[in-house]
Amino acid sequence: MSDELLSKLAQLQHQTAAMQALLRDAEVAMPRQAEGSDTSGTVQVTVGPDGLPASFRVHNDWARRLRAEAFGAALLEAFQAAIRQRMTTWSETLATDGWKNQLDQLKAAPGTTGRVSAPPPAHRLSDFGSPRSLDVVAEDALKTFDKLDSLASETDSPDATGTDRSGKLALALSPGGLVSCTADPRWVADQTAARLMNALGEALQMAKEALENSQRKSRTDPMARVDAMLAETVALLNSPDRLLD
Repeated sequence: MSDELLSKLAQLQHQTAAMQALLRDAEVAMPRQAEGSDTSGTVQVTVGPDGLPASFRVHNDWARRLRAEAFGAALLEAFQAAIRQRMTTWSETLATDGWKNQLDQLKAAPGTTGRVSAPPPAHRLSDFGSPRSLDVVAEDALKTFDKLDSLASETDSPDATGTDRSGKLALALSPGGLVSCTADPRWVADQTAARLMNALGEALQMAKEALENSQRKSRTDPMARVDAMLAETVALLNSPDRLLD
């Protein structure tokens, strides 16, 4: 194994640890919730820490402001406004904290990480069963990195749908947020604001349960293969005896 490849692997280890630290910092800075409304101000959506709707508000005089057939679109618009507000606040926080500058420094000078540098978790070769040679691990790692795009796509989950007890209103969720809201216009026209909010709450609860079940049944995150590969490489780099094999 050449000194150049060893150097590159060590740099990858260091850079990965620094990026993980940056991502943790960014996650901590993410606002716990945000609110948004449609352009008419009739429907408000609160987004929770998971980026999914947490609650809804509908004005008592909603029928004067909004056509029944536009209710679903207004709800989706309010959700998107909440997400934009959340992202704007997050971006401002990261800028104030100097996070973006740290990211720029990491990109400009690989291996130089400043305050974000953090040692990776300690691993022993015994954690990976029968130790493999660094040549084999390096080849495996390169093949894995070449397939990162396809691995990421494997983590996608199908949309999960929930309805209220009447079946007239439905919400579709993905891990990324609210996908759609569909409702029977004639049914919507007969509802009070309180009934609409109750129906939204019922549909949301069912959709969240369906999404959780879908994610639970899905196979183990394939991106874990990348983490395992890096961990084994780090363990080899920290084991001089194995490097001589």
